Amino acid sequence: MGHNNKLLPGVDQRQLREVGYRMRAQLALGNDTRFRWLCDRDSYVDGKPKWQPLLLSELGRLSEEQGPKKMRALAAKLCEERPPTDRARAMIREARRGAESSPAPLTEAVLETIRCYRSERPDVDDDLVAAALEEALLQLRGD
Repeated sequence: MGHNNKLLPGVDQRQLREVGYRMRAQLALGNDTRFRWLCDRDSYVDGKPKWQPLLLSELGRLSEEQGPKKMRALAAKLCEERPPTDRARAMIREARRGAESSPAPLTEAVLETIRCYRSERPDVDDDLVAAALEEALLQLRGD
C-alpha cells in the first residue's frame, strides 16, 4: 500500500514510516557518544554520511514495541561489537521476537493499513471496516 502523500510527492507511506522509526531511535539515543557508530551527529556537520539508517529504523521499531531502555541496551551492544549490517539486523529482529507475545504491533499494522485505505476512500465507515475485519478473521480460521 505504498501510496504517495500530498506533502512529499514521490515519498510513500512505507518510506515515511522508516523515517519515523529512524527519528524515534535517534531521539532515544540522544547525543550519547557511545552510539556514534550508529549515528554520529558530528558527521552531519562535516557532510560525511556516518550513520546506519537501516539499523536505526530497526532499532526504532524495537523502541516502539519494547521501549527505549531495551533499545538503548541493544544499541550499546551493537556499537561495541560493530557487526556487519546483516548480522546487526538479525540481532535486532531476534530481540524483537524475544518479546512477550503482544497484539500491539499487529494492531498497529492493521490500523495503519485501515488508515491508508481510508485516506484514498473517505467513504469507508466503521461498519464496513468491522465487516472486513470479521471477514478476514473468518478467512484466517478457515471458516
